[in-house]
Amino acid sequence: MFFAACMACRHDLPQSCGAPGSLAGDPKAMAAATAAEGRTASFSSTSSAEDDRSERRDRLRSLVHKFTSDALLGVNCTVVDQEQQGAKTEAVYKLDHSVSWLRCCSRSTGAVVAGVLLHSINRLDAFAQLPGDEKEELLELLGPSDCARCVSLGSEQKSRKDLEPKRPTLPVRVLLLLEDSQEVERFITCVEILRLYAAMAAGVDDAAAACAAAAASGELIVVLDFDRTITASFTPDGQRVTSAHGVLEVAKVLSESFRSKTKELFGKYYPIEIDASMSIPEKIPIMSEWYAQVHALMLKEFVTRENIASAVSSCPTICLREGMLELLRCHKAEPAIPVLIMSAGLGDVIEEFLRQTLPFSLASTTLVVSNRMVFDEGEGGRLVDFSEPLLHMFNKSFAFWPEDARALAVGKKRCLLPVGLTTWLEQCGDGLGDCTMVDGLDVETLKVGFLNEKIEERLQQFREGFDVVVTGDGPVPEVCMRAIGASAAGISQQN
Repeated sequence: MFFAACMACRHDLPQSCGAPGSLAGDPKAMAAATAAEGRTASFSSTSSAEDDRSERRDRLRSLVHKFTSDALLGVNCTVVDQEQQGAKTEAVYKLDHSVSWLRCCSRSTGAVVAGVLLHSINRLDAFAQLPGDEKEELLELLGPSDCARCVSLGSEQKSRKDLEPKRPTLPVRVLLLLEDSQEVERFITCVEILRLYAAMAAGVDDAAAACAAAAASGELIVVLDFDRTITASFTPDGQRVTSAHGVLEVAKVLSESFRSKTKELFGKYYPIEIDASMSIPEKIPIMSEWYAQVHALMLKEFVTRENIASAVSSCPTICLREGMLELLRCHKAEPAIPVLIMSAGLGDVIEEFLRQTLPFSLASTTLVVSNRMVFDEGEGGRLVDFSEPLLHMFNKSFAFWPEDARALAVGKKRCLLPVGLTTWLEQCGDGLGDCTMVDGLDVETLKVGFLNEKIEERLQQFREGFDVVVTGDGPVPEVCMRAIGASAAGISQQN
């Protein structure tokens, strides 16, 4: 399991993490100890017992987690823009939620001003380690005092045009000024340790590579939820993102009477939904009853397709998760990668949101499996019924896939499965079972969990249930892009 939590370097290892008094504040000792654990965890050839290897991996994970646990807010630094005559931005550096990017955010605006992919860092140098010509260039640009506290990061990543509005193109090389030369040494040690930690994810890397190979041969399918998976959990200004069901209520397409009655139903049925003492088979008929009553109330409202389009366009509190646009582009790969969006919400709202939000049309290999609204064109196009069978939080599984979705899964051997906190809680409650959306589908699955909130409460469950965990409403992790990468090369620039 690759733990992808939001971590930033605090540098000093707690005393409890190693030999008493031997590691705290000593970067070289910390690096040596962690490297030793890493070699044992990832490359041991002396022990063939899986439980021994697992125990060693857990020790390394624990060591790095404790090493970084006190620095969720990041560390102050200054970003130097060499292309702008040494312009400086006061910033904070930290890892992103997926432990894919090392990002520097402006302290005044919060905007990302620089960043490199952790796994692609190919240069990590203090001033003293730089070639002579680069030293001369920096001395002229910064002066001796700043050069003594600078660190240069280089990456193999390629600069690219931004695919989503308001997201900056990041430089391939980053120059940072830290507090002093000792801070530089600690920073370099921390990054090296975290790169070693990333190597512990070899199993995830192998799974991603296997998915990419399957994609290249037409044997990969992507299955994902909508609410808080395709969409974020919170808007940029901190408001909770509206669900597919909630869009119509926010736009006041539905009456005050409807909202009042559904609120009463929520108070009645939601405690049952989250009741850990009840089994899922016990809950299924009750959840079906809840959804049926809500749909019956909605049929009394005058809802049209035009209402839905207007509600989506006017809803300020629904937005894509960062990086999701690039992931959804995978349907343009050759061969095409089927994408199945499975939701207990309203399929018509979901499709309208995607139509209005994405800068490209979805292919026939991208399907939304959800509750469908039936409109009677002879009655002014109003809503008159809902599709059957009713899809709710406890029956989102392969057994309920329609025939066209099943056809897309024929011959598929691998599945990329991103899942949000909502779906996990709905289907698993306090248990440790896997998400059921691909239950019954004979595939090897790479599971990515978005733990948007209740992080401390749910983290251990997510660690055990998912291959990759993204916390804090973070972006789509880079491993997802690698999973579709073999056949997705070049598709990011297509429309």
